[in-house]
Amino acid sequence: MATWDAAYINDLPDSAFACIDAGGELDDGGRTVPRSLRHYPHHNAAGNLDLPHLRAALSRVAQEATTSCGVGHLRDHAQEEDVGKLATQPEHKQFAPHDLKLDEAGSITFAFAQLNVVDKDGDVTWPGAFPAKDVPMSAYGHTSWDGALPVGKGSISEQGAWAVFTGQFFIETVAGRETHATLKALGPLAEYSYSYDPLTFDYVERDGRTVRNLRGLDVYEVSPVLIGAGIGTHTLAIKSGSPGPDMPYAEHLSWLREAVEAFIDRTGEKAAWRASEGRGLSVATRAELADLVKQLETIDALAPGLAAILEATDPKRAERLHRTEIEVLLGAARLNGVPI
Repeated sequence: MATWDAAYINDLPDSAFACIDAGGELDDGGRTVPRSLRHYPHHNAAGNLDLPHLRAALSRVAQEATTSCGVGHLRDHAQEEDVGKLATQPEHKQFAPHDLKLDEAGSITFAFAQLNVVDKDGDVTWPGAFPAKDVPMSAYGHTSWDGALPVGKGSISEQGAWAVFTGQFFIETVAGRETHATLKALGPLAEYSYSYDPLTFDYVERDGRTVRNLRGLDVYEVSPVLIGAGIGTHTLAIKSGSPGPDMPYAEHLSWLREAVEAFIDRTGEKAAWRASEGRGLSVATRAELADLVKQLETIDALAPGLAAILEATDPKRAERLHRTEIEVLLGAARLNGVPI
């Protein structure tokens, strides 16, 4: 957002402001004095609407410490330009996870915001913006705001380059079970949203567009939704924990493959995040990763055993063996002068 200093704002015409309190007078230029009677500048000196300052006005207009005059005028601009809501209404930010895994226990973990990237709403969420707190999981489409019972609960926290929700569906309730079943059926099509108020933010110009830096948020709830708008967000797991002996074999195999892939992705993100701060992985982390690499190298020794199982269970193996036996018999017959 371009900086408007006091001198620039003082020189703006009255029409640049959302409202002007009574009791003032006009100077020789037709501007109200004292200048303190003018509130929420959002048009520039040329008379054009300035979207960053409109957004700033929308965020301030309903705060207790400021006057609320001009709300209607700002709301009209907001609707025309589709630049957001008044601060009295929580904002929603939506995201599309992937790699969905789900079992009957109903526990869920997903990354719901990637830090330090410009999302589809034109916002950058900074590290430290998310509070560590417990939040409910709203009924589908944030309808718990309208009275529908929540379908679960959990906690949010920042983990490396991500904000993560870890929670549990209310499986013992009808709404919890139905939402759980729906998300299980949707699989990677399942998407989520969270509602929040921006507590601390500012605007900057980046690559020819206005970007909002979200530096402090108050998150109220998360909810399954239809449309996602996040960047790179994903479901880490929806399951009861590590697989036990009762987990179906196919699910165990899928869990193992996806867990390894997710861990490699997370390690890369952690390394990239620390590199962006001019730091590398800690000595302890590198030592643990080195030990893990040594353990993974032993998989090479296990590979022949798994390959043998695959070969033995190949439905075409019998056909190949039969063909080989025939070829051996034919060869022996030719050697013995049997015409074929």
